[in-house]
This record gives sequence, C-alpha cells and structure tokens, in this order.
Amino acid sequence: GLRRVDNMTVRRDIAGVVNNDLLVTFRLTLNDLPLNLAGYTVTAIVKPTASSADSAGVTYSVGSGITILASYAGVFQLAIPRASLTATGASWYRVDVSNGAVLASAICGVLNLSAA
Repeated sequence: GLRRVDNMTVRRDIAGVVNNDLLVTFRLTLNDLPLNLAGYTVTAIVKPTASSADSAGVTYSVGSGITILASYAGVFQLAIPRASLTATGASWYRVDVSNGAVLASAICGVLNLSAA
C-alpha cells in the first residue's frame, strides 16, 4: 500500500492501455496507520504535465470517478473512462486529500498510456 508519513507526497506511476477504462485502487496511510477518510475530501486531477495548471486537466471527485471502497482503511478507487484515454503517451496525475482546513497532495505520478 501507499504510505504517507509527515506530509510526504508519494510518487506512483500508472500504466494503462489507450481506449480502455482505467481502474486504480489506492490506500492512504498517515504515520504508518490507515488514514480514515471520514471527514476528508479526496480529489484527483489528470493533466498534460506536472507543471500544467490544474484547470488544464480533468478533476475527479467522489461520485465522479472516485469511489471510497473502505473509508476506515483509507482505500479508494479512481476510475478514468476510456473516452478520456484516447491518445498514447504520458500525462500527469495527482491525488489531493482535504479536511476542509488543510489540503495535502498525497499521491502523484505519470499516467502512461500505450497501444493495445
């Protein structure tokens, strides 16, 4: 699983196949313990590059691409539909977690799509 210790962002690259739905399951921890997601907002942004403005990408949230699978265990799934994955190559994604007062980037990395 992915760990988050002392406000550290974890890098995890993802590989997928163009024109296929992409489902990725993540598990967040804080100080080596599961991060209970109750009271937190989880969002993911997929954008052209790490330095691209967030507005240049697509934002996913709970009910719109993100599903909390086990809140008490910090487990959630990001679902990116095949209609959004139509070109081979690399883009960037980032997962943010917020409790309303503090926003922290928890996971980020390259999303690399290859031909089938």
